[in-house]
Amino acid sequence: MVETVLESKKNNFLWLDLVEPTEEELQDVAGRFGLHTTSLEDCLDPIHQPKFEKVQNTVFIILRAYDTRSRLQTDSIHKITRKLAIFLGNNFIITIHRSELDFVNELKDEWKNRCAGDEKSESNLIILLGLVKGAVYSYSLAFEKLEEAIEGYEGKIFTNDDTPVNIKEIHEFRSKVSAIRRVLRQLYDVILKIDDYTDEFAPVYQDIRERLERYLMLTDALREASNDILNTHISLASHRTNEVIRVLTIFSVFFLPLTFIVGIYGMNFKYMPELKTTYGYPVTWLVMVLITAGIYTWFKRRGWLK
Repeated sequence: MVETVLESKKNNFLWLDLVEPTEEELQDVAGRFGLHTTSLEDCLDPIHQPKFEKVQNTVFIILRAYDTRSRLQTDSIHKITRKLAIFLGNNFIITIHRSELDFVNELKDEWKNRCAGDEKSESNLIILLGLVKGAVYSYSLAFEKLEEAIEGYEGKIFTNDDTPVNIKEIHEFRSKVSAIRRVLRQLYDVILKIDDYTDEFAPVYQDIRERLERYLMLTDALREASNDILNTHISLASHRTNEVIRVLTIFSVFFLPLTFIVGIYGMNFKYMPELKTTYGYPVTWLVMVLITAGIYTWFKRRGWLK
């Protein structure tokens, strides 16, 4: 579908928005505005990464915005984000995307209202910055979900549950954070190249750049936090294992000499002198009690029963 968002005959300005366009529609638009064929091929590639290139007098940009419908466990860039292709000319801007993007629709409505009755308000550069800002700010929801998830992991890590944290979930979390960081890093490279065209809108550009830099630092913090949780989980699991081994060792130390004594006198040999003594049975019990008391006292003094 091809939508004419803005058209100013006075200023010879046009904004076209193509949502899930057919190849014929793309070819028609390319013919009208002289778009390069390689750029069109990139438009048709759903997994293309963010890029910036200038072909003759037209700037071609690919952005990737966060997909609000993506699952937390998803770690594929293609499934986490949605692509937005932009062609920027002297008197036109063309946006192309496969599905509806909320920030694009909001910007379209804003400019339709802004330019109603005022044809001097159009500017392809400020519209471009609005699109870039919308794509970058879309990741705020992603970080809200990621921070909520990391807080949940931190809350569960010290519970008494045998498996408080799912290792697979933490691995998927780290993979998603890494994927988002790669996209943000590529978006940052695109924004650095846009700088040459945005002198008159420096405050807007600087705000976008600072937000993106903050997101990049946040991804580093989230990766470090997930590593800390994983290491803590492994340490706690090792500690619990050591506690179990310690208890089993204590039990074995107590019962090993008793088992030895009982084993000897439980043998079915005919000639065992101790079996015929009058006080053999109580003496055996007394020896076992004394051994147990001695082991207990020894462990107690060394602090091994705490």
